[in-house]
Amino acid sequence: MTKETFNEKWENYWYHYKWHTLIGIFVAICLIFTVSDYASRNSIDFKMTYIGDYMDYEGLAVAIEENYSDVITDKNNDGKLKVAINNIYTAENVAHDSDLNMWQRVDIDIVNGQSYIYLVDEHILETFVGRGANGVIKTKEGYKPYIDVSENEFLKPYLSKDKKVYLLVRQKFQGKIDKDIEKTEAESNLLIEKILEK
Repeated sequence: MTKETFNEKWENYWYHYKWHTLIGIFVAICLIFTVSDYASRNSIDFKMTYIGDYMDYEGLAVAIEENYSDVITDKNNDGKLKVAINNIYTAENVAHDSDLNMWQRVDIDIVNGQSYIYLVDEHILETFVGRGANGVIKTKEGYKPYIDVSENEFLKPYLSKDKKVYLLVRQKFQGKIDKDIEKTEAESNLLIEKILEK
């Protein structure tokens, strides 16, 4: 056997394993980006969903962060409260029961379990309730399937001026549920109670 020089070994390696090496480098780069993105992500502490055609959801998120910091907990312990409102857009003039893309997004949002509170435009209300996804809200007058919040002092500046908007909650998950989902449901019920006081 003859001794191979470094260059000969490298050429041999590169000839036989260049695709393995390139794929390995690509996977390593993807892994580095994924880990760094996950580590630097500004995690959301509280989430709710709006289904309709217009709402100042960014303004409402900031208002909830500022006014209800005593209700919402800092889940990721970063010292800041971050509220997000998932906006599922649907135009009023579109046949809402045939808008499959929108209803898929609604179903995913409900099953995901991060949102417990839903603000829904009046043209979506009947179909949303008809799907059996909503739960009941405890109020001073008893339990209700939904509440008209169009004239609510806190919410009104962020809602559409020319239509009714309703507050609903999703059904509670049955059986053994995640502690985070349980905490979200409890915080959401307390937030609803405080918002309805105004």
